[in-house]
Amino acid sequence: MKIAAMITARSTSSRFPRKHLASLGGKPMIVQIIEKLKRLKNLDQIILSTTNKDTDNELCNIAWTAGATVNRGPEFNLLERDMQAIFVHDLDAILTVSGDCPFISNEYMQIIIDGVRAAENLDDYDIISGFGNLSPMPGFVTTIQLKSAYDKYEYLMDKYWEKYSYEQYWIALKEEPDLIKSLVIDTSHINPPSVTPMKLSIDWNLERLFWNKVIDFLGYYPEKVEDFNKAFSGIKKL
Repeated sequence: MKIAAMITARSTSSRFPRKHLASLGGKPMIVQIIEKLKRLKNLDQIILSTTNKDTDNELCNIAWTAGATVNRGPEFNLLERDMQAIFVHDLDAILTVSGDCPFISNEYMQIIIDGVRAAENLDDYDIISGFGNLSPMPGFVTTIQLKSAYDKYEYLMDKYWEKYSYEQYWIALKEEPDLIKSLVIDTSHINPPSVTPMKLSIDWNLERLFWNKVIDFLGYYPEKVEDFNKAFSGIKKL
């Protein structure tokens, strides 16, 4: 079982171009994500999945230097890029990571990685996720998708390609919601947010500036729910 973390990122975001290279806690955001992923156990590889455009050359160089393998493909066909990475690197499963989610939980990811390693009858499933109380914090949790899930996404897009974008191919699952089978692992022991649930992705520069203020307030890079609770209860004015 070969599991890779796949970071999806490109430099041509219309809302915040080059956001993955912007400084967060004193490092480029993409570096923060890669360094976080490198601390996970039983993860075989970290891959940056980006476009083959020259605008992403710097992103690729920085990610490579930080320790990620680089996979490049069409700008707006994310499914093709993902399938290419699966084939080239002979992957069995992908830990999906968005390049604008720099606070994704290592504790949560480790639980589902270990759950995949220990699972019996894994061939019966396509997606592995956690079950708990963290949904109010989008950008904090993720899933592992087995190769079978991507085969089924490819089937869905071949069938419904006129209705859905290859950049967000997973939305086509609404056409046949029972097609993909999920294994849910208990993550309820991870403490839920007790102060102010927050969106933990960065889509605008104002959000990056906010999170730099949070990091400055804490004096360290936040990792756990408790860190965000501390910041949200302590910061009076930004």
